[in-house]
Order: sequence, then C-alpha cells, then structure tokens
Amino acid sequence: MKQKEKFVLEWSPSQQCFHIQLLELALEANRKRFNVRHDATYDWSPLFIGTYRECELVARHNEKKLAAKTQDPEEAFRWTH
Repeated sequence: MKQKEKFVLEWSPSQQCFHIQLLELALEANRKRFNVRHDATYDWSPLFIGTYRECELVARHNEKKLAAKTQDPEEAFRWTH
C-alpha cells in the first residue's frame, strides 16, 4: 500500500497568510535555514500536518475565526501555495 503524502499547513503572522506545502519540503527548507544561520527566526509556524485536503479544511476553519476578528478588510488574511 502506497503511503499518502503528508503536507503541512503553515501560518505567517507577518504576511497574514496560510501556506500548504509538502512536509518533506518544509523540513528540508528549515534544515537549510538552520545550517546557514541556526539563530535566525522563521516566520512560518506549522499548524497542522495531514493530507492536502485535511490541511485545506483546517485552514478554511481558521479563516472564519480570523475573519471574525478582523474589522479592516485590508488586513484580511490570504493564501500562498
């Protein structure tokens, strides 16, 4: 049985956006950053790991929470992929 690929849902507070990418790629990028400068901060916070669809559902659920907190439409969140 072939394993399903795992994805990670990330959130960037500075960019106010969600991002979904393959878990393997996210970990690889973090290792590269760590090797270059291990004391650097990183803006993307992992929120959930699962299938792409599961990550998308969790993000959509959280969109509603964020929209309820946001008064200014200019400060609304967005997506990157």
